Amino acid sequence: MEWIEVRVTCKNICTELIYSILYDFGISGVQLIDDNETALFLSENPLHWDYVDENLIKSLSGASAVTIIFYLANNPDGISVFKQIKTALASEQLYEEIFSDIKDDETWLNEWKKYYVPFKCGKKVVVKPYWENYEPVLGDIVFTIDPGSVFGTGLHVTTQLCVEALEKFIRPGDSVFDIGSGSGILMLVSILLGAGFAAGCDFDPAANDSVCTNAKLNGIDASMYRFFYGNPFADENLLCNISQKKFDKVVCNIASDAVLTAFKHVKKIMGENCIFIASGIIDERLGEILSAAHEHGFKAIEKFGRDGWHMVAFINNN
Repeated sequence: MEWIEVRVTCKNICTELIYSILYDFGISGVQLIDDNETALFLSENPLHWDYVDENLIKSLSGASAVTIIFYLANNPDGISVFKQIKTALASEQLYEEIFSDIKDDETWLNEWKKYYVPFKCGKKVVVKPYWENYEPVLGDIVFTIDPGSVFGTGLHVTTQLCVEALEKFIRPGDSVFDIGSGSGILMLVSILLGAGFAAGCDFDPAANDSVCTNAKLNGIDASMYRFFYGNPFADENLLCNISQKKFDKVVCNIASDAVLTAFKHVKKIMGENCIFIASGIIDERLGEILSAAHEHGFKAIEKFGRDGWHMVAFINNN
């Protein structure tokens, strides 16, 4: 199958709003290239390699822009969505450049394989692509993943912050719900951390297959998880269906606007003493999130932050 690869160059401060617009168009799988973050990682982790060209680090440092990459089907619908997204971004003056190219499945997958190697995602969890070998060390919890074409590879700092929170808060036998589950990384990692059951939802049609594939790769029985297709905060019937079960932990790692919306509905699926883990929050909107949480009867009990992004864990304070 052929895909339209879209690359949007923008200022870092615009990324969250662009994510929100893409999410409105049903796109939750994106890749972020930030040369500043790459340079920082290279300079702060010298033990991962024998030698790094200093000129490379210098060339990456001080970059004023980042690149957001996403994919659309190369068909009339995909072309139409691309035009609508371009118009929406242009109306808000959110990008410096935008261009597209045609890729096939094999090319896309090979691009992933070049750069996607095992890495720590949290304090204990190691994410390992299925084509790589990795020898666990004492204490490692290895999550094997087929990244597919949906969001949720573990590479983004917001996912890593959520995994750190899950490592801290998951208790044996917990039930976990992941809003915007994508590849299923957070819901399935929860099971590896000791949860007895996990569920998630996403409106990406490819997410269900991705969750099932990654569950099998990690030996997780189908009885231990469930996937719901759609947006429960826009579909009352779906929310009602999900809320038949109350969960011990709920995770929302999408964007600040989604977290704000979640505050209005998420209590319907939260059990007693449930912890709501919210991420995808940038520095500039942390205060807004905390204020909205208070207005909706939530109390912050933990905050993690890194590289301008934040995770906040809440309890129902009513």
